[in-house]
Amino acid sequence: MAFVHALIDKLLESPAVSVTEAGEQLLAALSAGQLGRDAFLNDPLALVGPPYFASRYLAQVTLRTVKGEYETLEEVVASLSALIERNPPILEPKRQATADRVVLPEAKVLDLRYPVKVDGGVWESSIDALVTSGPFRDSEVRIRIRSDQNRTACFLVPHLWIHSAIAAYNLAPLGEGDFAACAETFFVLEPMRQVNATSIARSLHCTRPQLDQLRRGKGDVTIHTLKGQLVHSLFDRMLEGASNMESAYREVLPGFLVALASVTDEFFDEEAFRADVLRHTGSLEEFIERNPHLLEHSQLELKRYSATIGIQGRIDAVFRAGNRIDILELKTGARIRPEDHAQLFIYRLLLSDLVRRWQRNDGQDVEVTSRLLSSVDGSFAPLRVTTDFYQVLDARNKLIAMQYAVGRNAPHIAPRHEGFNEQICGSCPSWTRNRCKEMSDV
Repeated sequence: MAFVHALIDKLLESPAVSVTEAGEQLLAALSAGQLGRDAFLNDPLALVGPPYFASRYLAQVTLRTVKGEYETLEEVVASLSALIERNPPILEPKRQATADRVVLPEAKVLDLRYPVKVDGGVWESSIDALVTSGPFRDSEVRIRIRSDQNRTACFLVPHLWIHSAIAAYNLAPLGEGDFAACAETFFVLEPMRQVNATSIARSLHCTRPQLDQLRRGKGDVTIHTLKGQLVHSLFDRMLEGASNMESAYREVLPGFLVALASVTDEFFDEEAFRADVLRHTGSLEEFIERNPHLLEHSQLELKRYSATIGIQGRIDAVFRAGNRIDILELKTGARIRPEDHAQLFIYRLLLSDLVRRWQRNDGQDVEVTSRLLSSVDGSFAPLRVTTDFYQVLDARNKLIAMQYAVGRNAPHIAPRHEGFNEQICGSCPSWTRNRCKEMSDV
């Protein structure tokens, strides 16, 4: 869109303009200098109607800029840049797309209708958006959502905000610019923003621990987590061919000394810590002896980023031999938890696009196996599916919304406080679990 390019160039060439001054420049450019600031503030829709016919999105950006709601000029430019021609990636379909389902690769939210209960106990919500990519580019659309068709999508709407970016998959066309969500519909909020797979796995049932970390900047660095990181580093050395773990321990340890010093005191028993780490590596050495093929065709600490669903992760080890892929995730805790299986499921999900491309290019099926390996005793557990794609994506979208809300002076959503539940909360860090229990009404 040449006009948007011209607007951006004009703002960037202006000498040290403020946000409100930039808003007045936008207003003058969009109305050819005919619409004054006060008149526009009294009737913002005047810019959308005749004789100006600006898009609703541009009118909203101009209004927010004139009011000084953006903090910097860079935020204004970023909002305008969303209209520039882009070709974002979309998910590789498992099967050929049908004519009665539509994908919107990218759209900017213009208006939201929060869930309202109607006849029959059904909830209805809707999203108005400007499509910024794909066949419907530059079109304003409305997406209607009913809880009896897709409850997850219906109740995601309050987590969205004006001008947030969304990707929408499997929409059912109702008419020109009108779509409905069906059971297979899903949304990706701010798909270019990455969320860590571990954070999502921990948030499937409750986002409280992640909210605490965002607000307080308090992580979960402890002696136990540092021991786990040490064991992971030594496991990588094993898969690279190292056989002397005593020597490898001495080589790896200096990189952890500062972190260890921050969480230990004069009573820390360094020799017992070393013996515990080597006990774990002993179990792992026995596992590798039973599975010597792991020393071949391995990719260690494989980083995967998805620009389609906005999830990233680092897989401990991936092995490919022929048409078989084996995903191995190492766990150093006393027990394998449900969230560990969820994390492994997400890693498998991150590889799914890649696997489908391999299948299409090679013309043969690819067998994927996934295992959790415990360094406590060298045992392993195959993936036990405890979640699904929709639940994972919903948790990811809500984490994005929570991150956005925490950074705003006036959050668009109130952080939800989950009631204390021993079954759900038992796997949380003690400092989170105890505070939730003290503050809960349950």
